Amino acid sequence: MRWLGHWVAPDVPDFVIDPAWIEADFDDSSWPAATVISATHDGARGESRPPVDPYGAMLPRDIGMLGGDRVTPRTPTLRRAPAQPDLASAGWARERRDAASRGYEDFWDGARGSYVDHIVDGERMPAMSQAAGAVAIVSGLAPRDRWAGIVDVITDPDRLVVRSWIGGADGGYDMTKIVETSQGIYRVNWDVDTEVVLAEPFFSHAVHDAVAAAGRGELLPDLLRRWSVFLQDGLDTFGECWGWGTPVHAWSATPTKDLVWYVLGVTPASPGFAAVRVAPRPGPVERLDGTVPTPHGLVHVQVAGGRVHVDSPVPVTVVPLGGEETPAAAGHSEFAL
Repeated sequence: MRWLGHWVAPDVPDFVIDPAWIEADFDDSSWPAATVISATHDGARGESRPPVDPYGAMLPRDIGMLGGDRVTPRTPTLRRAPAQPDLASAGWARERRDAASRGYEDFWDGARGSYVDHIVDGERMPAMSQAAGAVAIVSGLAPRDRWAGIVDVITDPDRLVVRSWIGGADGGYDMTKIVETSQGIYRVNWDVDTEVVLAEPFFSHAVHDAVAAAGRGELLPDLLRRWSVFLQDGLDTFGECWGWGTPVHAWSATPTKDLVWYVLGVTPASPGFAAVRVAPRPGPVERLDGTVPTPHGLVHVQVAGGRVHVDSPVPVTVVPLGGEETPAAAGHSEFAL
């Protein structure tokens, strides 16, 4: 296995890297205050991941584990490399993206209108999930003219089923399932030809992002109601999975983001919230009222009676259901939904 990593590190003259890492040329001329490191790890020492700490700066300190041996500072081996346009250009990136898109096409099931989960020995398997269709949209690998149809498929309540390879019916882990999956045994107990496996709460953010990207934000209020299953027995947090797992899982908190971004519809229209975009998509909800903090003050949005009222400390771009964008000055503005 080989890994490719592009790392940005502070200009520390004595920063060094383990010899197991092989330096590759990379143009860092546009980074006057940093060193861009492009390196490949040949995997010769048996580790299946790059030896780095993804949450820390690359400084002269222990930065990770490699096959049981810690990577430590040694003799300096990094240098400012000459330009390599073929590696660093946007054209190269587009070529890689197009290649990925062509490969992803093998997963497309045109008869069912979404993407399947896996291929075995060159044969497309029928199992399909919300996750596969959502990733196709949010990654941009699916052609845009498929997006609306994919959303129809992966949000159809008559197709959706909840399944887990390791979760138990009692709300905990199913040790029999865990042992079986560790042995490569996966028991499929749903109709793979007609049913779609629901994404767990911790991955549903990708599903909801896909729904919004496809212009179907009005579906989200109903999709978000599924999280009400967690608000029982005195709990006021979002759980890890549907029917099992921990009762408090931060990754499952996508409703807190979706209600602001997609239902109330408040997002930055320019960096730092120098301007704000307001595009409410209330769906079946008759009234919305919310306040969003920004570096410039609070943005208040109210939706009621088919009208949208906005109070903002910065200029606003309003986007009603029809999709046409209209600018408004800072202060109070009102428009038809």
